[in-house]
Amino acid sequence: MAEQLLIHDDMKLYTTADKFYFEPTINPTEVLVIDRITGEAVVKDFKLVKIPIPANAYKPVCGFLGSIKLISGLYLVVAKYRIMVGKINGQDIYQLAGTDVIPYTRSTNHLTNKQIEDNNTYEKLLRAALETPGIYFSYGYDLTHSMQRLHSVPPDFHKMSLASRADARFLWNGHLLKEYSHQQFSRFALPIIEGFVAINRVTVNGHQLSWSLVSRRSVDRAGTRLFMRGIDAQGNVANFVETEQIVERGGEKSSFVQTRGSIPLYWSQYPNLKYKPAVALSPEDHVAAYTRHLRDQLQRYGNQVLLNLIDQHGKEEDLERGYRAAV
Repeated sequence: MAEQLLIHDDMKLYTTADKFYFEPTINPTEVLVIDRITGEAVVKDFKLVKIPIPANAYKPVCGFLGSIKLISGLYLVVAKYRIMVGKINGQDIYQLAGTDVIPYTRSTNHLTNKQIEDNNTYEKLLRAALETPGIYFSYGYDLTHSMQRLHSVPPDFHKMSLASRADARFLWNGHLLKEYSHQQFSRFALPIIEGFVAINRVTVNGHQLSWSLVSRRSVDRAGTRLFMRGIDAQGNVANFVETEQIVERGGEKSSFVQTRGSIPLYWSQYPNLKYKPAVALSPEDHVAAYTRHLRDQLQRYGNQVLLNLIDQHGKEEDLERGYRAAV
């Protein structure tokens, strides 16, 4: 991958009364400057930026994750800590291990007590979401796309920034980065996925190879078990996951992809005091939604082998029959 497409990793975050400055730690050539008053962001030549505070008055960060607007105003979201997982296609893969959420505004005097209370609640929810285990990123490898997909795209695709070309289904900070899609932010905007990544060096019949497993969880209809089930009118199924097995040996690479998701019908299974709550099918047009789902699958992945993993008897019998009829 070309050097100019690598995202800045270690950076110095300088915070003044009216601006944020992101300065790459090693050989800086550009600086991301964000106005705390207007929210305007611009990337400037390093030599033209004079930061009006001492050179050692900075916070070390390892990624710019974007910004989000809460009741009190905009908040900056940055990665503070990371854990090295391994390498895929020669690029380092990391697990997010710590973040920081920094308000643009320096005061909440413009808010009522109720607004302050609500804003604090939303901020806690945001921090809790960022602390979710299983968030991964890379400064040089596109984790939102499978290796198969990256192999089949035109050359111009690889010239795009990782954030602008990311698969929106698996880009978990897409909302935070929506104002930073312009090419000038290509080396600052750091996309993240949520799921699971394991990278291992193994030996098979005397041959050393790298064996990786990457699971990408979709942002559409994500939720906890029982509370989020079935399909929506757009064909998105609950808790959809794309899992890829990658094997690398020398210059040879192999990628095997499979997907899973909730049964693509309109159904629910709301929790109660029972160990396994009853399944309820909704009286809606299951075939239309299922058709949208399968057409999208075929367009993205080609021919499908469908595996039905639900119980064909008992409480799931009606659901199994409905799925069989839709297929």
